Amino acid sequence: MTQLLRYLVTLLFVQTIYCYCIYNNSDGTYRVRQQPYNTGGTYFSRFAVEQLKPGDKACCAYTNSDCVKNNDPNDPVWFSVWRLDKMEGVPRYAYFPNTDINVPAGGWLEFGGTGIDASFIRVFYANGTDFDFQRKIDFQSGYY
Repeated sequence: MTQLLRYLVTLLFVQTIYCYCIYNNSDGTYRVRQQPYNTGGTYFSRFAVEQLKPGDKACCAYTNSDCVKNNDPNDPVWFSVWRLDKMEGVPRYAYFPNTDINVPAGGWLEFGGTGIDASFIRVFYANGTDFDFQRKIDFQSGYY
């Protein structure tokens, strides 16, 4: 019931502000950077969060051309997400390598879990329905 209530509140927030949001429901700190697909901004003006800590969220309005080029809430936007914390005795590539994920411009992305299992990902449209996202893992990106 609590999770349903959270989704409903999130849905109201997202629809009111017209943005995409990224939620960190894990026990680790992540870096998030929007990829150049469907952005009108330069590398320096694109959406980026250097440290998205546990329980944090970050949002960007799809009406802002730096966030989404054509302001359509259903157009996909791509993000690179990677974990910054180190886990004792576990190589970084084993628990959350640099991952590219697409999200509808008016929707939201949630990721989370704990420890080495911190890898669940859920993506939604602005209306709260599941988005069939794509995930690309880049083991040679040099981010670890």
